[in-house]
Amino acid sequence: MKIKINLLLKINLVIIFVAIFLVTAFTTVFLYNNFYQTITQATTISKLKTEFAIEAVGIEIFNKVKQNLQLKTSRPSPNFDAFKNPFAGIDLSTASPNTKP
Repeated sequence: MKIKINLLLKINLVIIFVAIFLVTAFTTVFLYNNFYQTITQATTISKLKTEFAIEAVGIEIFNKVKQNLQLKTSRPSPNFDAFKNPFAGIDLSTASPNTKP
């Protein structure tokens, strides 16, 4: 009878340790999912609020400003036909780079 009691005590001890381990594991997972991740997400959101605009921007006003900026920065292409040729009166066939005047 004494052997059975010792065996029963050992089995109870193992069952108690397994139960404590399971409760601790469940509590850890619960706290991680419901508290730690929530806190990290809140800090991420607060960091993102500083990087991005909180207020909505009017798309119509933005497009008007963008168009005005493009008009100010774009330049018309020059009309090269309006310029006079500076070499029009020079005969280039007789001139060579090796001859001196």
